[in-house]
Amino acid sequence: MNPFVKKRLYFYFRNLVIVGGILACFAVLFNGILMPWYVTQKEIVRVPDVMGLTGEEAAAKLTSIGLEPVTAIASYDPKQKPNTVVSQNPESRVEVKTGRRIYLMVTASEPKKVTVPELVTKSEREATILLEKARLKKGGVIYSQSSEYPENVVISQSVSPGREVREGSFVTLVISSGATRDFVTVPELTSQSFNDAQNLLLKSGLVLGTVTYQSTDELLPNTVIDQFPKAGERTGSGKAVNIWVSKKPVPGEMKGTVRD
Repeated sequence: MNPFVKKRLYFYFRNLVIVGGILACFAVLFNGILMPWYVTQKEIVRVPDVMGLTGEEAAAKLTSIGLEPVTAIASYDPKQKPNTVVSQNPESRVEVKTGRRIYLMVTASEPKKVTVPELVTKSEREATILLEKARLKKGGVIYSQSSEYPENVVISQSVSPGREVREGSFVTLVISSGATRDFVTVPELTSQSFNDAQNLLLKSGLVLGTVTYQSTDELLPNTVIDQFPKAGERTGSGKAVNIWVSKKPVPGEMKGTVRD
């Protein structure tokens, strides 16, 4: 090998060994001396009890002993005092190093504002779910007859959609009870024959409902014994009226037996 090249390689490897040794010494010094020294410089303190203090009072108390408060706002609760610490983490009396973050939950001073959803044309169930998702409450429900909106569909709402209101506010719904119906008076059917009762219902704008036959020898067969709704009551046009009708007893059958 050329003497000149051999000499250059010797100096190269020697310098490499020197630099590696310096780096190794620095690593030992950093990990064994500097880092432990830095870590031990942080003072150990005991977390104070800040429950019940205002957010500002709690933050000042923690900062004064070298701790870092981190505050979050809880949901508004009218039963709790506003701007008051209701939880802390770590809890009081726990020993930590200075600079440690202490997480605080503070009650809101007032309810958050939320947007009222569009409820018209929604079913009552859908409207209730939408209100719950918006953190609002369903107030009173008013039923109103409507030929425009199907039954159980929201016709109007007490607070306009898109308006911002306090969380937990009530929204009253007006809900369709179906198309408008004419009301008629139920005629007297008892003591009438079955055919006459049918004719009376037809003339009154009502329909025949369930017919229940009852064995009796006190009335002629096919005589109406009872009815529901009762005579004189008001009901919607087209509603059904149930009747009980007499029939001749079958031999061996007890009187008063009811059969459909």
